[in-house]
Amino acid sequence: MISVLYVDDEKPLLELGKSFLELNGQFTVDITHSAIQALKLLRSHNNYEAIISDYEMPGMNGIELLKTVRKSNNNIPFILFTGRGREEVVIQALNEGADYYLQKGGETVSLFAELSHKIQMAVEKRRAEDALIQSEKQLRVLIDHIQDGVFLVQDGILLMSNEVQAAMLGYSVEEVSGMSITSLIAPEDRDLVLKRHYNRLSGQTPPESYEYNLLHRDGKTRIPVRMLVGIGTYQDRPAVIGTLHSMAKEHERESALQKSERKYRDIYNNAGIGLFTATPEGRFLQANPYAVKYLGYDSEEDFIHSITNIGSRYVNSEDRDEIFRILNAKGFVKPYETRFFRKDGSIIWGSISVRLVSDEQGNKIIEGICQDITDRKEAEIALKESENRLRRVYDSGLIGIAFWNPDGILTDANDMFLEMLGYTRDELKAGLICVSDLASIEYVHPDKEAMKNLPSPGVQKILCEKEFTRKDGKKIPVIIAGTILDEENNQRIGFILDIPDRQIKMSY
Repeated sequence: MISVLYVDDEKPLLELGKSFLELNGQFTVDITHSAIQALKLLRSHNNYEAIISDYEMPGMNGIELLKTVRKSNNNIPFILFTGRGREEVVIQALNEGADYYLQKGGETVSLFAELSHKIQMAVEKRRAEDALIQSEKQLRVLIDHIQDGVFLVQDGILLMSNEVQAAMLGYSVEEVSGMSITSLIAPEDRDLVLKRHYNRLSGQTPPESYEYNLLHRDGKTRIPVRMLVGIGTYQDRPAVIGTLHSMAKEHERESALQKSERKYRDIYNNAGIGLFTATPEGRFLQANPYAVKYLGYDSEEDFIHSITNIGSRYVNSEDRDEIFRILNAKGFVKPYETRFFRKDGSIIWGSISVRLVSDEQGNKIIEGICQDITDRKEAEIALKESENRLRRVYDSGLIGIAFWNPDGILTDANDMFLEMLGYTRDELKAGLICVSDLASIEYVHPDKEAMKNLPSPGVQKILCEKEFTRKDGKKIPVIIAGTILDEENNQRIGFILDIPDRQIKMSY
């Protein structure tokens, strides 16, 4: 179990991270929201195997904490886990000795799964490094810098062995010397090893280096080794001299790597966003299930073979050109919203981020993520269309529309309203128009009472006829309706229709 110290001033995220990491029983996590407190915990507990730290924290930020830890010659794995995504922060963190940098955001499960993966990789790497250092120290003491088992065989008998080889087999040097090599080879590998041994002695050229299993003293345990062997002489007679390198750690690392790769593959396959790689020429190299389904395909194979030109998937070719322009200029593209054609020809909105990297052979490839934002974009478009329709009504000149606050001061009005009553927009902006100034004297008191009793938001007041007084003193007959538009801010709205040549009666 890996012991982790997690530092973050965002307490909800801190608790969530602790719960997630401890969920599968691989980690024990101590948490604190202060870098200063984290240093105290490090001094009082020497069993932590990794530190996770936020960047922005009061008193001491994550980089300063990292520098303090490294200055104390503590090489504990350190992961900067932060919402700050600036390149200079990443570079500084890595230069100061951070093992990994992980940016907050996105889908929570995938985010903490990736964090868990990075912790394991950092700790496993550090454990392997520490184990190697310790092993090297022991070997230097035991056999003067020789790290592998050393042997000499003549007539099928092990005449010489160093302590390393003897220890592999579970014997002392004295015990193993003089034993038949047949008894030291695992039964399943004996025929191969002995055949190559005697072929070499007869002048043939079997492989000088290969892997097989030794048999431990307990008669059960197999010790995987790689043997490097050649012909020599001992007491003027042919002998086989060689070294044995234990492959146990390599196999353990391979097993750990395979396990890590399986975990990565699980994250990759189950991620709630599309992940893909592609060539700069526009062909997909791989894609996860989300990306495949996102564009309407049934399998990754169908996806890769069917889409021979990624550019053809863009609905707007200008968006495609702009994305590639930014990518070529900067090497990366931050989330860019555009539309894509799916396999069936339907159109879907997406947010895409890409970066240009080099593969193991030095070839440029594109790594990217994409996410379906169709529902959000359609809602935004519908809202914008609704706002445009309301704006057209407001600007149409069919009816006067005005807004006022609880004090009766007009805060906004359309041109039709201002024209009807003879005021300018500058006077409106200056707060010089009051509802009580508009009503003829016989309506002032009833108007005040009516405004006090306006209906709830969205409920229209019964239409009434009355007279308004223009700025020039002229009275005009109107039909007016009003309501509270925003109850929280007490915003009122009124609709006024000019009805010339009508006799007005009191409606209160």
